[in-house]
Amino acid sequence: MSQAGVTNKASGRASGKVILFGEHAVVHGVPAIAVGIDRGAEATAEPAAAGAASALELDGKTFEAREGGDPDLGLALHALLAETGVSPRVHVTARADLPPGGGLGCSAALGVAIGRAVSKLAGQDDDAALARATAWEGVFHGNPSGVDTAAAALGGCLRYVRGEAITRVSPARDLWLAIGKTGVGSSTREMVEGVARVKQRQPEAVAQTLDAFR
Repeated sequence: MSQAGVTNKASGRASGKVILFGEHAVVHGVPAIAVGIDRGAEATAEPAAAGAASALELDGKTFEAREGGDPDLGLALHALLAETGVSPRVHVTARADLPPGGGLGCSAALGVAIGRAVSKLAGQDDDAALARATAWEGVFHGNPSGVDTAAAALGGCLRYVRGEAITRVSPARDLWLAIGKTGVGSSTREMVEGVARVKQRQPEAVAQTLDAFR
């Protein structure tokens, strides 16, 4: 059943990423070089059944969109849907070909893919999709720099500085990246918050370190 102004079904896709330079420092305005990778995420959105809440199916589990509580997929879906002022009730099915907590932008890829699917369903453009993905990332990362979302959406190789226009980078030759998986995940939110605490305690030392990235 379709809601007014909403198409029957829409899909979206996004890339994973690797940050070559500027990991975590990019949060503080330092340039980063990031590349999109072939593996990523894809999502399909369709209007929710009559009377049903918006929900996300991922890895065989269903997460209803909800407000408040611990940061999780339900809260992230709620934030994504509430962004841009257009919030259709939807049922989203998504999958990611990336390990969560592995530094390859799994959450950003999912956010962009879902944001694109939902925005297409609502008749919105890719700017709306990126705004939705940014709201999604805010739930998981607290203070995201935006580099993961940019790489997920654009792919290729890019130079990213928070708050500035993105610059495409053309390598002189093809790059082959060997990416290993340790099997141990880590929280980007905790890492970002840890750097912020160190910066607060030792502002001069951290400033010197950040300047070395420029």
